[in-house]
Amino acid sequence: MLVKLITCEVPDENLERFAAGQAAWSALAKVDGFLGQLGGWELSDWNRAVIVGLWRDAEAYNRFMSDAHDAIFESHGQQDSYTSSDISLWQSVLGIPGSLHALGQAVEQAGLIRIALCRLRPGRREHFVEVQRNTWNPGMAASGGLLCGVFSRHCDDEDRFAVCTLWSSEAEHRRYRETIFHELRRAARVEDDCSAVAGMLVGCEASWKVAAAQA
Repeated sequence: MLVKLITCEVPDENLERFAAGQAAWSALAKVDGFLGQLGGWELSDWNRAVIVGLWRDAEAYNRFMSDAHDAIFESHGQQDSYTSSDISLWQSVLGIPGSLHALGQAVEQAGLIRIALCRLRPGRREHFVEVQRNTWNPGMAASGGLLCGVFSRHCDDEDRFAVCTLWSSEAEHRRYRETIFHELRRAARVEDDCSAVAGMLVGCEASWKVAAAQA
């Protein structure tokens, strides 16, 4: 699976315009290889829009970018509604199990997206992946509010990873943070593997969600 992460800085006067344009991406639903898209405003910065797109593989995504992306983008009038944007592509390494097995269901039901962007220390990739598999995955799955997620590696930098999890609500994620998160972090010894970790909490906008038509 390929994960596309988009962040856009949107000035106050363009928030409604950007949101209206984002809601118009429903045409993605019928694109071959598209698995789902969701997003919203970062809770700590309401001028930052965050969108997560899920694709079957790089081939399908590249075909979409060559054939259909520009026509869809230009028809929505979003191009002048933000001051800057950042786009990154990530290749799935592990699934993150939760209460839902179908990713399409998780896209539709998610109330919150948690994204952790991790820069690794040299030589720590293998250990970092094992900790995700054996410590974080079972711990988060036991929390109750996690729907599912994906653990992925940056397509152009093998020492950058993204942990993207979909939660039923902000309240469920807060409960997880207040109960088992700190215990899991201590067990994972995050500082041994990571030189930097940046996090985002994103409230899901229902009108921005696009589920794949074939799902």
